[in-house]
Amino acid sequence: DGVPLPGDIHPGDLLAVPVAGAYHLAMASAYNLVGRPPVVAVTDGRARVLVRRESLADMSLRDIGL
Repeated sequence: DGVPLPGDIHPGDLLAVPVAGAYHLAMASAYNLVGRPPVVAVTDGRARVLVRRESLADMSLRDIGL
């Protein structure tokens, strides 16, 4: 809330948030089936995925059902 963003951002665009602090991987949960975000290192304009994004399939594997 209250964070200025460029006017040309559209749904589906990638938004990079450098250093998200406690609200990133360490404190992430699957609340409302929102998967954990990826961890990406960017250096000199090159990106490398360190931890991949959690998929719905990943979350489903943990569900043992009733």
